[in-house]
Amino acid sequence: MLAGFDLTVSDSTKVTKTVEYVDGVWPVVVIDGIYANPDSVHALASDLSFHHRNGNYPGHMASISLSLESLKMLIFEMCGTELGHLLGPHRYYLDHVFAVIDDDIETLNPRQRQPHYDDFCDAAGVIYLTKPEFCAGGTSFWRHRKTGLVRIPDTLEDEWAAEAIFTTRSSSVEALVRHCLDEAMPDPGPGFPSKMTKWWQPELLVPMQWNRLVIYDSRLFHTPDVPQQFGTTNEERRLTQNLYFSRSLS
Repeated sequence: MLAGFDLTVSDSTKVTKTVEYVDGVWPVVVIDGIYANPDSVHALASDLSFHHRNGNYPGHMASISLSLESLKMLIFEMCGTELGHLLGPHRYYLDHVFAVIDDDIETLNPRQRQPHYDDFCDAAGVIYLTKPEFCAGGTSFWRHRKTGLVRIPDTLEDEWAAEAIFTTRSSSVEALVRHCLDEAMPDPGPGFPSKMTKWWQPELLVPMQWNRLVIYDSRLFHTPDVPQQFGTTNEERRLTQNLYFSRSLS
């Protein structure tokens, strides 16, 4: 524990777990009350320097090298039934990673203005650390309307994706990804995704709530739900702890 900051996770008997399903199949696990002292975690995160860019993330990240072991143990205990096969350690994300969305909504690039999936990990999670009075939006999950997909398949042999693979004449998973994500590029719509478009249909919204963990299969189409421009200080911004998991270290 860092002097002056308390990163103790809650006892499993003190948290509340709910499970939502995208398309009735893919679990999204929600754990409320994940930290025993979320004010202390928020204070630690707010003191960090958010200057690192990561891919298309519409903001900045900061990290601190402290053990994630107790947090990961609680997550596996609470989510192992639904997502345990995806919850191995990720070789590049072994620290506490925090993120703020601070890009101007009006200047998002086309990729940021539509749902996406993450191919660098197998499961992803966010812990909302925005203070209750500033909470808005959350994390949303989507269906690509033309193919009907809510998730990118692992291989072309995934039977549940056979129709989408056939109708798009995709010769590889990468070709299927290009079909889904490039189709809307010329006109994805303004701001972050929030409602049905010609290309995308919302399937599930998990609202932002103080000290809430949302964890899911990272190949699901998802996006931050940001209905408004947040404030300019870390106290007011959309502040999260971001977690990434892998099936294995190899």
